[in-house]
Amino acid sequence: MRTFEGTGCGSFLLTDYAHGMEKLFRISEEGWGRVVIEANAVGIPAIGYDVPGLRDSIKDGYNGLLCNPSPRAMAEKIRMLKGNPELMKELGKNSLKWARNFDWDKSAEGFLRVIEGMVNERR
Repeated sequence: MRTFEGTGCGSFLLTDYAHGMEKLFRISEEGWGRVVIEANAVGIPAIGYDVPGLRDSIKDGYNGLLCNPSPRAMAEKIRMLKGNPELMKELGKNSLKWARNFDWDKSAEGFLRVIEGMVNERR
């Protein structure tokens, strides 16, 4: 199994994800979960702690798995996923679908609408 640590960007990070031996991405902390979406975009399901931020980007049992915030619970989920290739395949397929919901242009347009709404309220 390969663990991704530290920071990366652009194609380097996606290349790293795409070469994950077990198609597995373990996450313990994340502000919202962009890294989950990046991994999902190349079919890698995420296993993460059930904490704010990760709950928004990992839909437990759909595009990854959530666990109690402890190394033991994380290890149990990893063993479960490694021992169930059909689940790994299903989560990977769903990961690709989930990632298609996120787009920088859509995000920018949504952010612009929020800002415009705030400006209009002040007038």
